Amino acid sequence: MTTKASEGFGLGLGVLPHYFSHNGANDGFQGVFVGLDDGGKGVVVMTNSDNGILLADEVEHSVAKAYGWPVLQPQPRNSLELTPRAMRELAGTYAGTLGGDSLTLKITFAAHSPALFLKTSLDDFSRRLYAESPLRLFTLNGAELEFVRDSTGRITAVRTADTTF
Repeated sequence: MTTKASEGFGLGLGVLPHYFSHNGANDGFQGVFVGLDDGGKGVVVMTNSDNGILLADEVEHSVAKAYGWPVLQPQPRNSLELTPRAMRELAGTYAGTLGGDSLTLKITFAAHSPALFLKTSLDDFSRRLYAESPLRLFTLNGAELEFVRDSTGRITAVRTADTTF
C-alpha cells in the first residue's frame, strides 16, 4: 500500500519520504493517521469538528517533536507584515485543476484584521496566510503559495502544490 502508484500516493495513502498518511472526514468529524516507514511508530488523531484537521496537524507535529521523529518536525518560520495595498493586490479568486478536478482558491483581505485568508472550493474553512516575502505566502498547516506578476506588474496567478491557478 505504500508503494508509490502516482505522484505522492500509494494505494490510497499519501506516501512521502520516511512516512505515509491519510486524512478522513465526515460531517462534524475529521482525522488523520501517520505512520513512519521504520520502527513501527505512528499517530492517529480524531477530532469532533469540521475544521479539526487544523488541530490534528498541530498534534501530529507535537508528537513528532516529542518522540524525535526524523520527519514532521515543527519548523519555525519568519513572516513579514504586508501593507494593506499589497494584501489587496493579492486578494482574488484563482481557478485551476488539481488531480483532474476543478478547484477554486479564494484569497480574501480582511481590512479589520488586517490579514489575508485562503479558502478553497474543497472546504469552507478560512486559513490565515503569512508572508515569507511579498509574493510567497504560507499557512500554518503547510500550504505554500507563490503569486505571479505579468509584465505590467499585475498579479495574474498563484502557484501551489505544482499547480498554477
